[in-house]
Amino acid sequence: MLELGAGDGYTTIRLAQAGARVIAAELSLGGLRALRGRTIQRGLHTSVAPLCADAEQLPLNAASVDLVYGENFLMYVNPAAIGREAARVLRPEGRAIFLEPTAHHPLIKLYRRFGSPYRQTAPRYFTLADIATLGAPFTAIHHEEYYLLSVLALIFSGRPFLFALTFRALNAVDRLLARLFPLLLRYSWLTVVILDGPEQPAESLTREP
Repeated sequence: MLELGAGDGYTTIRLAQAGARVIAAELSLGGLRALRGRTIQRGLHTSVAPLCADAEQLPLNAASVDLVYGENFLMYVNPAAIGREAARVLRPEGRAIFLEPTAHHPLIKLYRRFGSPYRQTAPRYFTLADIATLGAPFTAIHHEEYYLLSVLALIFSGRPFLFALTFRALNAVDRLLARLFPLLLRYSWLTVVILDGPEQPAESLTREP
């Protein structure tokens, strides 16, 4: 599988521990060094291949991976370019999965404007309208949204017991609201996008490493 925006390897480790052979693409050399150190420390270096690469122009051959995965990085890239590259490198039966915070949650929007340490980087947060752009080169697009009121549990993030208790209660309320008022889901914090059936162009778009 190919992981896009691997960062310092936190998610890469979980994927490798689950049995995946991961090409971990990351543009930051500092992130790649941290990623490599983590894989060596945990004995997973044979399952992970760090790759310094721009996710919008991958140095990988067409139809060369089974799965593309990425989380929390689409805010810094062009979704259309990511969709095209994901479709290009995937095998015909391949799948792309993205977990991404969205621009729509009212409380999170306030936090991003006034309290987020990342506000100086001016990210363009992913919107539900971007899903069609991201998935344009695919024949099937599926998405689900999560975390409405349950984000309030983050108030207790420093107290694990209170956090777990509050999150379970609020998540149950979220599920109820989703059944009764499904339109509220557009204000969720997170979207999970699953793309199937990559449409590869007739001409070769192979990029040699």
